[in-house]
Amino acid sequence: MVWGAQGRDAATLDGFFTELGPERSAAVQAVSMDMSAGYEKSVRKPGHAPRATICFDPFHVVALGTKALDTVRREHWQTLRRADPSSARRFKGARWALLKRPDNLSDDQAATLRRFRRAGGAIWRAYTLREALRAIFAADLDYADVEHLLTGSVPRPLAAA
Repeated sequence: MVWGAQGRDAATLDGFFTELGPERSAAVQAVSMDMSAGYEKSVRKPGHAPRATICFDPFHVVALGTKALDTVRREHWQTLRRADPSSARRFKGARWALLKRPDNLSDDQAATLRRFRRAGGAIWRAYTLREALRAIFAADLDYADVEHLLTGSVPRPLAAA
């Protein structure tokens, strides 16, 4: 079923569930959405699809990772600016090396990214976590693969129930 309406709030999605009806709403197993609190509020209402699995769309999840990466980058730049203005000026152009997809980097941007990798630290960690989010949504991964991407740890089996 494809459905659309104007609006980005709980009331808009309530209209969908009203049109769908209680029986078909109860049969909904998964809902894909952006991270709007209004959407989740509507899905969870009694008579809608309170037991459905909510699947946040990859674009918005990766966008949050990118926002976090940029926050870490700005904090580092501010620290450099106070301690060493010359280094801060050289660092300022690094933003695009961090925000672009690795396969779209210029040679200079790729070199900048290699310097971040060698240096390690918070910026490299934030970058690798954002890239892990991209990888999670781009492939068919199991729990251990996802855990490894997000933690860098050796995957452990799930505890027995």
